[in-house]
Amino acid sequence: MENPIDRWSKRVIGTLAKQMGAQAHYPFGGPPHAPFVSWALDSGRVFSSPTKVMVHDTMGMMISFRGALLFDQEFDIPAPRLSDSPCHGCVDKPCTTTCPVGAMNAQGNFLVKDCYDFIAQTGECVTKGCLARSACPLSQKSGRNPEQTSHHMSYCKF
Repeated sequence: MENPIDRWSKRVIGTLAKQMGAQAHYPFGGPPHAPFVSWALDSGRVFSSPTKVMVHDTMGMMISFRGALLFDQEFDIPAPRLSDSPCHGCVDKPCTTTCPVGAMNAQGNFLVKDCYDFIAQTGECVTKGCLARSACPLSQKSGRNPEQTSHHMSYCKF
């Protein structure tokens, strides 16, 4: 059975695509998978954090991309609000020190196996969300609800 958030994404983004004459692309349901990370980094609103996980200029590290609209024509798009990562102004960089197993760290090496091993043993970050991502000051203002975070964490293959 398809996940409710994926169904919602297809319904909402698919409707927008149809109304606007665009093609809808999603980060789920592949392969092939659309290059969402590249698209995000090219937007000028998403950057690489000190842990090398993406960070949005207002949502912090609590971001997820549910879909994208691809158009045949080009548009003039306003310049991004920032020209540099919001992480550069973050003094304490709590995302680098909060992970209980050091899987996200200041060396910028996301130790996926360590992360997944910890989650498989404790389940802690699946229900509460990634502690390192949650520690980002911008993430704390994102308003992301726990159910949405749990959904995205459920895609981790432990």
